[in-house]
Amino acid sequence: MITLNHVKGGEACLEIYDITGRLVKKLQQGVETNGRVNFVWDATDNSGNKVSSGVYFAKALTPQDVKTVKLLYLK
Repeated sequence: MITLNHVKGGEACLEIYDITGRLVKKLQQGVETNGRVNFVWDATDNSGNKVSSGVYFAKALTPQDVKTVKLLYLK
């Protein structure tokens, strides 16, 4: 689970990219009244196929900010 805190209004988006920069999955979520957003990535791509083990990047986009973190997925 990836949690974003202190988000002010609007929607938040989480994009998962593989090591080559290809967009694997896009998740959108409304912001809760407490300013928190929780994303759960089930290790599938946008077509519902399970992804391979490897390095991925999660890019969180909110109305105020953009953050990117590196993920290591192991089956």
